[in-house]
Amino acid sequence: MIDHASATVRGRLVGLRDDALRQLAAADHLDGGMLALVGNVSSAIAAIDAAETVLTASLAERVVATDDGREIAVVTYSGADALARACLDPLAALHLGSQLVDAARRHLTRTASASVCNTTAPVSKRGGDPHSDRRRERDAALCEAAESLAPGEPAEVQARIVIDRLSRYRTKLGEFDPERLTLARIKATELHKLGVDRAAKIIRAGKQKTGLGTDGSGIV
Repeated sequence: MIDHASATVRGRLVGLRDDALRQLAAADHLDGGMLALVGNVSSAIAAIDAAETVLTASLAERVVATDDGREIAVVTYSGADALARACLDPLAALHLGSQLVDAARRHLTRTASASVCNTTAPVSKRGGDPHSDRRRERDAALCEAAESLAPGEPAEVQARIVIDRLSRYRTKLGEFDPERLTLARIKATELHKLGVDRAAKIIRAGKQKTGLGTDGSGIV
């Protein structure tokens, strides 16, 4: 959902970029100035697209899954207007559904636990970890990311890889890649700013719980 002025500017930038690329392809050498032009124009196009993504996400009121018999799609709506649409193959749809069910179960469990605590225990004004739920979610997602991005590697190697990927990760609308979804879960906790040593300790502790690691280290 992009306004007319931005669409006009974007169209001109795309034309300028494509023309520069044609000139580069036709030349017998690479021109530094032309390469810089392509890079700057591409950055401007990416900035317009990023602004459109943020606007679309902020306007979205509901998400609907559709299946017309030919393709499965996820559509975001604001009122009666469709803002964005992403097509999924059956396996991606199954994975997304599984992710949503798992997330819903976690939230329902946390809500039920909080309800029981509020009705059976007095409110304590001191002590405890106010971020314990988010910390558990972060740790679980961190361990999943470690095994997904660097399966079988030592915890320190996995930690470096995950921390590097987290530092470069940027949320995108219509995100369905399993590895990126796991990184998104970590960032969503707002507890993702970890050092490599701390991340490695969390991963080692996770391996101990699942029987994948036996180095005897735990979370400090």
